[in-house]
Amino acid sequence: MKVLGGKLCILGFLTTLGLVLILSFPGAAQAKPDHFPIGLIADLTGPYAAVVGPSGPGVLDAVNYINEELNGIDGVPMKVHVRDNKGETSLALQQYAELAGMTPKIHVLGFWHASTFEAVHQKLVQDKIVGIGGPNIESVYPQANSYGSYNLYPEMIGAGVKVARDLWKESRNPRAAILTWDTSYGRAIVNPEFENFLKDIKVDLVATELFGIRDADVTTQMVRIRAQNPDWIITCIAGGGYLAIMKAAKELGLNVTLIANTALEMVAAAKPELFEGSIIGNPARSFFDTEHSGMKKIVEIMTKNNRSAKEKTVFYTLGFTYSLLVREVVGKAAARVGWDKVDVESIKYEMNRVTDFMPMDGVERITLTDKRRTPPWILANTIKNGKLVYIGDPKGTFFECPDLRPAQFR
Repeated sequence: MKVLGGKLCILGFLTTLGLVLILSFPGAAQAKPDHFPIGLIADLTGPYAAVVGPSGPGVLDAVNYINEELNGIDGVPMKVHVRDNKGETSLALQQYAELAGMTPKIHVLGFWHASTFEAVHQKLVQDKIVGIGGPNIESVYPQANSYGSYNLYPEMIGAGVKVARDLWKESRNPRAAILTWDTSYGRAIVNPEFENFLKDIKVDLVATELFGIRDADVTTQMVRIRAQNPDWIITCIAGGGYLAIMKAAKELGLNVTLIANTALEMVAAAKPELFEGSIIGNPARSFFDTEHSGMKKIVEIMTKNNRSAKEKTVFYTLGFTYSLLVREVVGKAAARVGWDKVDVESIKYEMNRVTDFMPMDGVERITLTDKRRTPPWILANTIKNGKLVYIGDPKGTFFECPDLRPAQFR
């Protein structure tokens, strides 16, 4: 009996020790969920669709890749709910309400529609959701629950302007005109921060003109711009807007360099004679970068899933970087606090500490902090014979874009 009693004592001690150890490591005690849901609201069939539309297939393919080849998030599969807002903020807000009310709770939503991302800025706080999307200043500041999946639009375009200024050979200041959409997205470069940035790097802003998102003719605006004799036209648009600008410039005999963002990529390939020499600030590597291992893998996945050539835009790639960023931060949050405690605050804690995250072998470079809610890293491209090529290092080197946050958010 004494021996048996001793064994029972030891067993009781080990059981107690086991409970102590389990309680000391929160993640070890909690069962993993069946899946981790995320969402995406984007313009898949509206005015931005030519560029943004591939984000839908991109995020679906990325989540499948994560689940099949990367074991999900530490064994927990991801599931994505995609909604097409057709470029309409009112429809997007209905879709947001649906996704925000889902069970199990969606903790992370993606937005690739600037006015929608801006409209949900406070709703994300109320609903305890982290938003990741295409950022203008109003969508991610003041700092709350929102983060950019790539650079602020004025910073992205500002990086292209800075590269153009560094390449400028004449002794006088270059003259620039802004011609952009009259939308939240387009007006991202019409603000004091961007204008002061131009002054600081000695670029003379000689005109600012706006046009409608569906306007195919900007001759009236271009006539006024031509009178100011600019060297560059700076814009924040997508799709057919680029064709409208350069068609009008050509017809009016205006020889200018276009400075734009990543949305120019596929339009330039379709009409290379209009866009030769254009300069682009690009947050991610292009499908023209056929040597990069990450882009090779993305093309392999596209081929496997029978995706078409029209889906080869940067937003297909951003479907991967968004999904992999979620995997990164949620995985760290679950390891730190346990799956049952993964919530908006634990995810924000990890988002504010993302440092040089390089998804898909570095198709993008992402650093985020509580103060600076968008990645500062960017690539510079120009159009040569209808293809994007890197400016400087032929293999592409990320560099830091200008910080164009309003002073109160720095």
